[in-house]
Amino acid sequence: MFYISYKVKSTYEKIQLIAFAAGSKQQFTGSGHHQKGDSRKAIHEHPRYREVVEVLKSNPAVFHGEYLCYVMQSAEGESVLSVKGYYENGQKVGLWEEYGSKGHYKNGRKVGEWRYVDAERRLCQIYDHTKRKFVLKTEQKQYFYNAKWADGSAAESPTFIGGNYYYTSTCARYWSFTKEAIDAEVQGAVVARLRLDKEGKVIGYEIVKTPGYGLENCYKDVFEKVLKTDAYFDSPRMNGKPQACSVEIDLNFYVK
Repeated sequence: MFYISYKVKSTYEKIQLIAFAAGSKQQFTGSGHHQKGDSRKAIHEHPRYREVVEVLKSNPAVFHGEYLCYVMQSAEGESVLSVKGYYENGQKVGLWEEYGSKGHYKNGRKVGEWRYVDAERRLCQIYDHTKRKFVLKTEQKQYFYNAKWADGSAAESPTFIGGNYYYTSTCARYWSFTKEAIDAEVQGAVVARLRLDKEGKVIGYEIVKTPGYGLENCYKDVFEKVLKTDAYFDSPRMNGKPQACSVEIDLNFYVK
C-alpha cells in the first residue's frame, strides 16, 4: 500500500493551485530528427503537474520535440522536474528519465535495458524491455497482494516492472481529490483489483472498496491515464507457463 496526502490550508481552489519555479534552466536533449521550424513550445497546466512541451505547428495536439514535466509536491505549489524526454510525431523516442529511472523509447514503446530506482534513488531493477526479462531485481515489499488465477485460486504475486517508487510516482502525478473529500477531510483507501493478461499487461480493473466522496472516479482517471498504457508486470506463471491473473492494490490517503 502507499499513501497520497494533502494538507489543506483553506479552499479547494488552493489545492488546485500550482506554482512552478520560474527561470528553470534544466535542459534535456533527445535523439530526434525533426526540424525546429516544424514545432513550437506549449505549456499545459494540470491539477498536479505542468508540461512544457514542443508541439507541431500544424497540429498542436501532437507532441514533437523536447518534453519536460514538473510534478507538484505540496499544496503550497512546490514542484520538481520529474519527467523529461523527447517526442517525434507524437511518439516517445530516444533517452527518457522518469522519476529518476532511465531508459530508451522507440516508436512510443520502451526498449532495451531500463534502470529503475527506489525512493532513495538506489538501483532496484534493471529490466530489458526488448527481451522481456529482468537483468537485476532487488527484494522489495510489494504493494500488490492477494493475487489470484482466473479460476480464483491463490497465485504468487507478479512483480511490477519499474518497482514501487515508479508506480506510486506515476499514479500520484495523475491523482486528484474531489472537493467533497477535501471538505470532509476524509481518510481511507480505494482498493482496486487489477486484471492482468498472460503477458503481464493490465487489461482491466474493478473497485473493491471505496470510502465514497467520488474518489472511485479519481482512481478511474488514474487507470485511464496510466495503467492502460504504461503498467506491466512480469508475466504471471503457473507451472512455468504464462497465465492471466489478478492482484489488488490499496491507494491510502488522508486530507487535513
